[in-house]
Amino acid sequence: MLAALGLSLSAGCSGPLGALGVETERGGPTVTSDPVPDALRAAVDVAVTAGGNRRPVVVTVAVTNDTAETQSYRFGGAAPWSALDAQRGPNGANAVLAPGGRASEYAPDNAGRCARATGHVRIPGESVVRDLAPGSTLTGRYALLAPHDATDCLPAGTYRWRANTYLGNADWGFTLRLPD
Repeated sequence: MLAALGLSLSAGCSGPLGALGVETERGGPTVTSDPVPDALRAAVDVAVTAGGNRRPVVVTVAVTNDTAETQSYRFGGAAPWSALDAQRGPNGANAVLAPGGRASEYAPDNAGRCARATGHVRIPGESVVRDLAPGSTLTGRYALLAPHDATDCLPAGTYRWRANTYLGNADWGFTLRLPD
């Protein structure tokens, strides 16, 4: 599914999307994801789409069952990624991922990189279990936003998201770099 977008980076890979033969804006955002532990029994891809026309950057996370049998995966309330608050970025700045991508109820229109969440981003607190058949993929899109109470735009720099119980049993995450 992400391949159709032409923007997929496999877990463990890094670098600008242009390195994969995809045309990107000079100095666009890049994403680096951790290697996927064997215990996950899945392939996890993370992609980033540059903001444009005053729209926020979008992060896409996809989990694919790459085994020969149906697998049950445990997710937080915003499957497939629920660790929405970044660990502190440049100068203590914070960033949040709003489920739904640009269509998120929290993503304002016409704000671009200065996009601030329209409220505190909330997701259901209970975890969910999803069964994925062999080769099936669960995809989620998330708008990259400054928290609703931020006083400034997201500064250029590096932001990190991490879950210590991803898919129920692994420490995994990714890092996003916003250029100047």
